[in-house]
Amino acid sequence: MLALPAPPLPLRAGDRERLSAWTRSSSIRAGLAQRARIVLLAADGLPNTDIASRVGAVRQTVIDCRSRYAEHGIADLDEEARPSSAARGRPQSDHRGDLAPAAEEIQSAQPACWVIFASDR
Repeated sequence: MLALPAPPLPLRAGDRERLSAWTRSSSIRAGLAQRARIVLLAADGLPNTDIASRVGAVRQTVIDCRSRYAEHGIADLDEEARPSSAARGRPQSDHRGDLAPAAEEIQSAQPACWVIFASDR
């Protein structure tokens, strides 16, 4: 069974001009310009796979950008403006504490090795 293409993404008033300006800007971050391009192409009604190939992204990125814009508008396209993963309720994974005992064991098991180079004499 073939999946139906996503419907065109409706843009909020004034967003097309702002998103277009972002895609032409040389001073904006590349990721933000790419997300703006994705939203504009989605608004034009292109299928997600076509958008992904045009902007050099994977299909899931296109789907995520579409849903972020649909829910929160332009403000949610900017990664820096988004709350951190901890603020969004995602657990932070920090495995450094798990590796410390193993690293100490490896270092203590290795014998000290001294090398004398000709320039050291």
